[in-house]
Amino acid sequence: MNTSLELVVVAIILLVTALVILTIFGNSLIPVTDFASARSICYQSGASSCVLTGQLPGTWNSQNIRYKDTNGDTKTTSCATLTGCSGTCKTSCNFATPAA
Repeated sequence: MNTSLELVVVAIILLVTALVILTIFGNSLIPVTDFASARSICYQSGASSCVLTGQLPGTWNSQNIRYKDTNGDTKTTSCATLTGCSGTCKTSCNFATPAA
């Protein structure tokens, strides 16, 4: 009984450690896609966030979107740069906001 309890505790510690590491370094796990797909992902996440919360996603201005340009080179940018939308949901993005 004591050994199985120790194994459960060790498993939980390993799981928590793995989650912390993925949280810290998860930014590098974003897949590389083509420009059009990356832009579409940004529009979808921005639109859904604006409808649900009335605000752009917290990572909107973060350099966390990786895509391949026309030369095949990997570029890293933000959704704000990809979409040309760096303001608020309504002012520069024209995304819907929650109904009042």
